[in-house]
Amino acid sequence: MYVVKKCDNYSRGQNKWKVIYTSPDKEGAISIFKQELRYELEADPNLDREQINRYLNLWQLDPQRYGGYKGNRVTSGHGDIYFSIMRSESVEHQTPAMRPDRTALLDSILN
Repeated sequence: MYVVKKCDNYSRGQNKWKVIYTSPDKEGAISIFKQELRYELEADPNLDREQINRYLNLWQLDPQRYGGYKGNRVTSGHGDIYFSIMRSESVEHQTPAMRPDRTALLDSILN
């Protein structure tokens, strides 16, 4: 399984990573990783479209050029919010996890 995690307050100290997506295939996990990273980059008014696309086309995130993700992790982000993608054989990651839909997310916040 490939696991995509998010850290809302990334620093050199203790980071609290939350699993946002698990996938049995690498391409699906990379797609979600890039999508989440794109949302963060587009929220920055100082970045233009060319800078965002150049940042998202890093060699680490191209499944054709990079055959890694076996025991290692790629971490990327912007500002304080970071995302990571890694391969995991852990039992807790063997069932696919999806992001909650909007109503489930709002219910968890309001309760």
